[in-house]
Amino acid sequence: MVALLALFVSGQPSGYGVVPALGPCLKGCGSTPCTVKDQGHKQYCIDVEGHTLDDAQKLVLSVSTARPVETVKLGDVQLVRGYRAANRSASAPILEVKPFQQACEASTTCGCLGCGDQCGCSVNVQCRLGGGRRCSGNECTCSHTAGVLAPGRWFIGVDAAGPFSLQAWLVSPVQLQPGERVQRGLVALEAQAATSADGSAWSDYFWLDAPPHEALSLQADLVRSGTPSGWVDVYLRFGAWPTTQLYDASMTTNPHATAASPQFVLQAERLLNQRVYVMVLAQGGSSVEYRLTVDARPNLPLLLVCGAMFVLGVLVVGLVVRRWLRRAEYKDLP
Repeated sequence: MVALLALFVSGQPSGYGVVPALGPCLKGCGSTPCTVKDQGHKQYCIDVEGHTLDDAQKLVLSVSTARPVETVKLGDVQLVRGYRAANRSASAPILEVKPFQQACEASTTCGCLGCGDQCGCSVNVQCRLGGGRRCSGNECTCSHTAGVLAPGRWFIGVDAAGPFSLQAWLVSPVQLQPGERVQRGLVALEAQAATSADGSAWSDYFWLDAPPHEALSLQADLVRSGTPSGWVDVYLRFGAWPTTQLYDASMTTNPHATAASPQFVLQAERLLNQRVYVMVLAQGGSSVEYRLTVDARPNLPLLLVCGAMFVLGVLVVGLVVRRWLRRAEYKDLP
């Protein structure tokens, strides 16, 4: 499982495939998803508004295709049913997210955004590998999450064997406030078996500004899971968005993890006046619902140190003033 953090990639990586047919630029993809219907190998552009990394947004994609079927003939009776054979999974679609137009041929070696200097393409190959897809009735759906995308123009590639319907959500990171509880749902990469307000997203992003002179704690709790094996991992980083490889601290709600800790505490004396960025990642091949709680309280050790320094400063000032007054008295003597 890898986290997805999109960084701006200048130029065009070598070794990538031909440019697919370019469709329209998706607009207004927010709480209501953008929807487009097409077929074959297509590409769409999407713009992330803003100027700084704080304006970044998570991109959640979901593509639906007709359910593959096989025909079985028994005498004069012909039966049609959906098949599940792994060797027939080539009909499943592939979703790509990239800052350039060319297709992502090296999807097996470039599976995430922001996890290496040469990595500029996010590809969902789970559907082609026989997993990450859910079917209901005559339709199969596969999802992909890429986040967070830096401001600028991005391209979405869809490689499907036939007609498809694509939905796209652009989701802004959420600001966490002291004393606040945030409860959200995610779907692990291997599961893709449930949806939330943002589609079948497997990662969430938050940021918070620690109050000065206070100790800050971030608590993660697993509310419920689709299977007993589901959990969430939380990554924190100062001044930049974290990935599973680049982070300053991490915690997990996995009860089977060694030295598992669902809480992060930051003392005020360690603050570097930097914004704290948080990524939550669903794990365990299951849909999960989790809760984040932020608590800020006075940092007593720091207050005691500051109080002692203030008292010491008052004493020093008093001694200096007293010495100056004595010198003034001696100067006025005959």
